[in-house]
Amino acid sequence: MHILVISSWYPNKSRPTHGIFNKDFVKAASLYHKVSVIHVCSNHKHNAHAIEIDEFTEDNVYHYVTYYKKISTPSIFGKFLKLRTTNNLYHNAFQKVVQKFGMPDIIHLNVVLPAGIGAYKLSKNYQIPLVVNECWTGYMPEDGNYKGFINKYFTKKILKHAKVVMPVSEDLKQHMIQHQLNCNYQIVPNIIHFEYQPALVKEATSKSLLHISTLDNQQKNIEGILRAFAIARNTEKELFLTIVGANPNAFLLKLVESLQLSSAVQFLGIIDKNELSLQYQTCIGLVMFSNYESFGLVLAECIAHGKPVITSICGGITNNISDKFGYTVKPKDEVALTSAILKLSKNPWLISEKEIKDFLGDYSLEKVAQKLDEIYKATSFGSFNK
Repeated sequence: MHILVISSWYPNKSRPTHGIFNKDFVKAASLYHKVSVIHVCSNHKHNAHAIEIDEFTEDNVYHYVTYYKKISTPSIFGKFLKLRTTNNLYHNAFQKVVQKFGMPDIIHLNVVLPAGIGAYKLSKNYQIPLVVNECWTGYMPEDGNYKGFINKYFTKKILKHAKVVMPVSEDLKQHMIQHQLNCNYQIVPNIIHFEYQPALVKEATSKSLLHISTLDNQQKNIEGILRAFAIARNTEKELFLTIVGANPNAFLLKLVESLQLSSAVQFLGIIDKNELSLQYQTCIGLVMFSNYESFGLVLAECIAHGKPVITSICGGITNNISDKFGYTVKPKDEVALTSAILKLSKNPWLISEKEIKDFLGDYSLEKVAQKLDEIYKATSFGSFNK
């Protein structure tokens, strides 16, 4: 079958790590099907042209990425202009895909908004079944961003039209149901692209902890990690913390300085997969202290490297972390986090091969590809018709 993926979040020139996990879904789908990708996003360059097209093939997947000049008008007119502009761009991109590869059999939408409005129109106008995978934490009460009449109106309209909705975890599904989003749900988890390889499981070279995130303090509670780490380091002077995934803002840098951690904390920003794998190999474990999570991919990646994790229990796979894999604490409990950091620093260990493979189980590229294949076929044959 020909699967057309339309993605709200997808890596692009303006934001190279944005929705990178959605790219894994594309790769999984392409194991069994012909896949094309459409992504429409604003161009953050100040000298950007009105429209810029980036057309390329990567890993046998055709991509048609359209950049439009950012519309900054905050009024209702500005929102209408943005909607009209993007709908036209989705239509133009769709025509290009059809011209090259023929009509898609299924439209697969990554994350409901903002791309869902364009995906919905194409699905309805051309009578192409729509399926949706969702990982947005906005449905969770701790996040609280599923609000506003327009947001809720379009979300309900799109999901009601979809044949199948694929949240990445049972927690996320339940939160969506609590918002009266009653759909044909099929859980399809995020993909762990770090598969178990014995050569990657190595003893730590120092007492270094790793943290990976976008540094969104509301969700990830970076401040809490730094405060707990500072107290732990008063006892364990050799502790070190490496933070990956984004560059710190001025407030975090000032906090690091005020906690006298300048020599013990390093921010690496965005790094590639090989560098990230090296960080997993050399650390004693990963520390996460989120207030909420829809999945928690980096926890599984760390376990894939044989290293234990410290995490708050806050949704997604954080609910599946037993003492074989590390330590769990309650969100915001900095005293417990400090204690867990000290326990791990005094007694680091490697997770066994059997435990790693048992945990990773259903998160492999092949397993998710098989699940998507089943859903696509059932959708195509009408098994999920409403």
